[in-house]
Amino acid sequence: MASLADLARTPSDRELISHALHELDLGHHLAAKIAATPHLEAIMAEFVNRLTDAFGALSKLHGQSILDIACGSNSSRSPVTDMRTTEFEAW
Repeated sequence: MASLADLARTPSDRELISHALHELDLGHHLAAKIAATPHLEAIMAEFVNRLTDAFGALSKLHGQSILDIACGSNSSRSPVTDMRTTEFEAW
């Protein structure tokens, strides 16, 4: 999961992403899910990149909430095949 934090553009964003990943692992066993689910780490990397592309420095968002209505995208593509996929669906 450390490679996901390496996608951050600033040291403060790296720290925020590392903290978020740690909390996801504690609460939802993210590391085990990444180990058991093909391509999940690539999907998480896509998510981190989408956040930084949309909002810039994530440290600007610290303490705020993001509401993702519908939690899906008709542009979601597999990191392996580049074809539309449902791999981005919630667990």
